[in-house]
Amino acid sequence: MTRRAILAYVLTGLAVFVAVVLVRLPANLVTGAVQDAVPRDTLTLTEPQGSLWRGNARVSILRTDFGRLNWRISPFSIAVFAPRASWQFDDSGLSGSLEVDDEQAGASISGFVDLAQLAPILSRYDISAEGRLRFKDVTLEQTGQALSFAGQLDWTGGRVEIGAGSWRGDTLLPALRAVAENNSRLLVTLWDEQADEHLPAGEVELLEDGWVKLGVTGHLAKHFGGSFENVDNPAEIVLAVEEQLF
Repeated sequence: MTRRAILAYVLTGLAVFVAVVLVRLPANLVTGAVQDAVPRDTLTLTEPQGSLWRGNARVSILRTDFGRLNWRISPFSIAVFAPRASWQFDDSGLSGSLEVDDEQAGASISGFVDLAQLAPILSRYDISAEGRLRFKDVTLEQTGQALSFAGQLDWTGGRVEIGAGSWRGDTLLPALRAVAENNSRLLVTLWDEQADEHLPAGEVELLEDGWVKLGVTGHLAKHFGGSFENVDNPAEIVLAVEEQLF
């Protein structure tokens, strides 16, 4: 056997060995990388199963259990240093993709989630709500500390209870729709059966360091009664609050 033939066999063997090692890389490489990059109270992945390329783990978001998350990572994306993965939850109708490079991270979300699953998160802000939230072509991008988004969210409507200090509101709300106006602002509308149209309901704006500003128009506020029923222009913002979500 010539030296060239021996070298060819050795290189082939090494290639097979490397391929086997790469295929068998464990899923805990993903969970470990996430925990190093994201604050533990925001996102936690535990009980990893499967491999780096195709695995699953139990997910907790804002200390709320979301069940198991399945993922698939493109080996080619790792080779070009721009990791890309597709993902899907077992216990809800949410799925999407995730892509990361040196400068930013981006995610897409589609499907639906029942607000009952989000109850532990909403309760921290003294909110209780029924219904289902649907994500339509929603994308999120993070560059440094800046978070931007695009797409549409639809809520089916239902009973809502809200507390703010000594004030409490309890009412049945119509369906709401939130559409991204720009990279950091969502415009919210409500469905009015009598007018047969969507009316301005408010806006949600992402601020720095995890803060969110919420503005409510007279159209939405009047459902909670009180002094909002007879505002001069119900399309204008009549109540605005800021809250740090994460």
